[in-house]
Amino acid sequence: MLFVDNGRILTSAGGAAGIDLCLHLVRLDHGAAVAAAAARRCVSAP
Repeated sequence: MLFVDNGRILTSAGGAAGIDLCLHLVRLDHGAAVAAAAARRCVSAP
């Protein structure tokens, strides 16, 4: 994992990790199915 979610502090290491972190936030807010669909649209691994 290239990002860290420590409650109120979230950080990532690099561009691809930033996308992973954004997908993580989408998953937390909207669920795994929405995050997986967004990942497919970004051509990124869910």
